[in-house]
Formats: sequence, C-alpha cells, structure tokens
Amino acid sequence: MNMTKKTDSSCIRVFVADDHAIIREGIAKIIHETPDLVLAGQADSGHTVMERVKNEEWDVLILDLSLPGGGEATLQKCKQHRPDMPVIIFSMHPEDQYAIQLLREGAAAYLTKGRPISEIVSAIREVSKGKKYITNELAMQLLEHKPTTQAHDVLTPREKQIFFLILDGKQPSEIVKDLHLSPSTVSTHIQHIKKKLNANSIVELVKYAYRSGLID
Repeated sequence: MNMTKKTDSSCIRVFVADDHAIIREGIAKIIHETPDLVLAGQADSGHTVMERVKNEEWDVLILDLSLPGGGEATLQKCKQHRPDMPVIIFSMHPEDQYAIQLLREGAAAYLTKGRPISEIVSAIREVSKGKKYITNELAMQLLEHKPTTQAHDVLTPREKQIFFLILDGKQPSEIVKDLHLSPSTVSTHIQHIKKKLNANSIVELVKYAYRSGLID
C-alpha cells in the first residue's frame, strides 16, 4: 500500500502488530484516512515489537492476542519497558474469554476483530488520553460479572489460548507453529489443561467444552 505518511506532531502515533498482512494493511488504511492519526510502524511478531519498542516512541500499540511470540507475553514485556503506553488488544476471541483478565494485566482496551471502523478509531483516541476503552458488551459483562465455578476459569491465558485452539481442531504441531512455542512447552500446557479439566485425552477436552456450552 503506497501511502503518504502524515507528520503532524499533534497526530496520535499508532503502531500495529499483527501477523496477518491483510489486517495490518486494513488498519493502516484506517489510520491513513483519519486526520488525527499517523501510522508509526508495523510488526508481525512479538519479537519485532520488543526490538522496536526499546528504541521508538508510539502513542498507542494495537496488539494481536495471537501474535507469534505470544500477545499476552508481549503485552507484559511492553508494560515493563513502557508502562504508560496504551495497548489495545485486537483479538479473534470473544470478550468473555480474555478481556477482563487482559485489562487487569495492563491493556487499555480489548477489541474483537470485526468491530466497526468507527469503534477502532474511537478506542485509539480514548486510550491515547490515558483512559480505558470499554465496549458496550464488555461494560455489561463487567456489571454482571460474578465468580464462576466452571473448571476452565482457572486456566491461565496461555492455557485458554491453547485450549480454544484445540477446540478449533488444531493439532499440537499446528499450535507449536502458530504460537511459535517449542513442542515440549505446548505439550506441558496441554497436560496442565487436561489435569485442570479432569480430562485424559483431547476427546475428553472436547466433551468438556460441549458440556460447558463453549461449543455447540
């Protein structure tokens, strides 16, 4: 995409991290067409984000939760280096799976992919002011949030990510590739998931998901 970069110092500098080029370019197009936003850069892995955040200044980071290298891990590392930099988590996973926990870990907003363009722009503007951006759906979830007794609520964010990839039909070898983890790390996570959900196999994990209403 050939775009003339805006250089007005009053613009909000936005860095986009997603391993899908189409999504990065889509967000870049939105930024280019919005007068008060400017694209500060792009990355397709958590490693690249960390290499650049140490030497560059951005006003807002849009971070894919499933980014190679781990979106959650990248969030935590970014907050260590730049605690005041707002991070918008951009994810394919519904808000009720990860949003509350990631907001507690320092994210300024959690948006699911497919949100209206206007909402993405509104979120960027809001978090650039040092505020949290909460969607209407998440606001209702927070208002109605009650302690749950479902077993999968005790899974860590990484375990939840792997669990839902399993439910999507991913094989361990595919998860290794998608998340850029070692086979032994993925195997250990799967064993922890099985233990926490009292399952002895992948089939039993899927049966648990059906019983819990996680899949239809």
